[in-house]
Amino acid sequence: SMGKGPTWGGIRLSTSGYKRQERDELKRVAKLCGVPCTEDMRKKHTHLICKKASGSSKYKRAPEWNIHIVNALWLLDSCRYAQPLPHSNYDLSRSIA
Repeated sequence: SMGKGPTWGGIRLSTSGYKRQERDELKRVAKLCGVPCTEDMRKKHTHLICKKASGSSKYKRAPEWNIHIVNALWLLDSCRYAQPLPHSNYDLSRSIA
């Protein structure tokens, strides 16, 4: 089991643009890593997992709140390596149209 190590400390995820089935799968993976994943997004969140760079209200608000915008692969890969990986390869905020 991966357990919640210090590397995951303080990380809180929110999601945007996913259908329920996909969202449930992301929540399941997050739970395996011991990371909270919610639909709502507050200032205490650290990452917004987006299906695509979109104009959703969460997508627009995330940069104002210093929340990283990443794709789902960031979560899957991070869980595989049992630590949060650098965001640069998974960054969706640069795709803002």
